[in-house]
Amino acid sequence: MSNIKETKFNLLPKQAEFMFGIPEDKFHIIDTKTGLKKAHADIVTYQGGFTCVPEDTEYLSPKGWVPIKELDVTKELAVYYPNGEIKFEKPKTVFKFPADEWYIFDTRFTKQCLCPNHKIVYFSDKDDKMNSPKFIRCKDFVDKGCNTHYKFRNYFKSGSTNKLELTEFELRLLVAYQADGYDYQKVHKNKKSKRTLGFHFKKKNKIERLLFILNKTGFKYTIKERQNGIKKGFVDIFVEEDKGLNKYKHFTPFMYSLNNKQLSIIFDEVKNWDCSHKNTKDLKGYGSWTYSSNSKEDRDFIQFVCASQGYCTTCHERTRDITISHPNKTYEYKNATEYTVSWTKGKPLSFGKAKKEIAKGGDSKFCPSTSTGMWLARYKNYIFVTGNS
Repeated sequence: MSNIKETKFNLLPKQAEFMFGIPEDKFHIIDTKTGLKKAHADIVTYQGGFTCVPEDTEYLSPKGWVPIKELDVTKELAVYYPNGEIKFEKPKTVFKFPADEWYIFDTRFTKQCLCPNHKIVYFSDKDDKMNSPKFIRCKDFVDKGCNTHYKFRNYFKSGSTNKLELTEFELRLLVAYQADGYDYQKVHKNKKSKRTLGFHFKKKNKIERLLFILNKTGFKYTIKERQNGIKKGFVDIFVEEDKGLNKYKHFTPFMYSLNNKQLSIIFDEVKNWDCSHKNTKDLKGYGSWTYSSNSKEDRDFIQFVCASQGYCTTCHERTRDITISHPNKTYEYKNATEYTVSWTKGKPLSFGKAKKEIAKGGDSKFCPSTSTGMWLARYKNYIFVTGNS
């Protein structure tokens, strides 16, 4: 046991009651030397203590983000490795305890809610590549004044070997279809036609991009330019393909398990479709991008894709009434919600100052135990690498 680090800490009242049946009113004893109250029970572990998050923190499963209260030892979560990769593994165990208090970190780039004994994963601000993770108990970090030299990471690399049986440009066509295409057979119900995908464009750059992709795939396609009527100036492109791409109108849960190569293709291609770009004046010239969708599931997947490619992400959503006017028809969308994710090049980020809150009665805290002591978490749509027991 000499090479294993021993950690000793005091149980909080509700933990002692939960584990040993010690009532809260009898939790404290008086230190005979100082006359002060101290914790009734100490506990020693060899895995860093019970380190927990609230039930609405999410873990990454092979099919997307799931509230941690639903995690058990039969399910897989994204375990973070020191080389920056994530791999989906089953936890060794999942702890659940009554919650006493929380430390809330809330900045432009992160939101985290952690218990006092939570094991924070941090990197030195001198560790530019962020490949040497370190650990500190949340309360100790706060007591040190939330040291600004301690940085956290909110991006990663996929360690998966799974893939869709598609070529690079077939995958790029899938991204284009997800953004701006429609299922030709579903709309036109023409079983005699071999057409499977339909596109209706007016913007020249989108037309040119789609034709470039189609020429690379080798799929047959037909172009129909509208010369008059309300569709004047639009171009219809009908595609004949046999890979079943029409079933991918939305990104599927399986895609969270794709290998890094295919994720990088999706990341590169999505910028040509449902995205806008803002040039910033930072010295490296990365700028920022924003992806928009009316589907939260699609937005969440693109956030995952961006984070897997080394980018810091922030998510937003807005609900409003939207009116879209055409020459002969107006479309009204009441209480329509737009989901967006923005991303910039990844860099070490500060935690900011913590706000302490007392847990509400009945609140619980959860902690998975993983092979590396680290896992990928998301709280209020903000991703971060964190620790565990």
